[in-house]
Amino acid sequence: MKRKNEFLYEFIYEQLANGVKRTFVQIDEIAKQRLGDLYNQKQLRNLLYNLVSKNELGQDGNEYYCLCKKEIGIISEYLRELENICRKTERKLKNPFENYHGQGLLEAEKLYRINKEVLKLIKSYE
Repeated sequence: MKRKNEFLYEFIYEQLANGVKRTFVQIDEIAKQRLGDLYNQKQLRNLLYNLVSKNELGQDGNEYYCLCKKEIGIISEYLRELENICRKTERKLKNPFENYHGQGLLEAEKLYRINKEVLKLIKSYE
């Protein structure tokens, strides 16, 4: 299973921007519509859980997700995660037929190129 966290990070922060609070069901429905083939509910749920655990997102008593007041370091955390994804994918692409099958190889190469481009853009703003 390939990782799509970079799309989910971006999507989650966009959905919770400006003090908006949403339940998992609301985020899930929007994600299905907006992300299309890139959508994976298990990854979305895990990422939301991990972000809450890292205190980058908050969760109130009614299980609504929201951005925490402490947003410092979110971009650097995203950058580190993206760099890790790129490194792992790069290693796997060195022996592509051991790690991917058919369409998975094409998708991995495509995501790798996209991730590298996103990294380049982020670093150009530092």
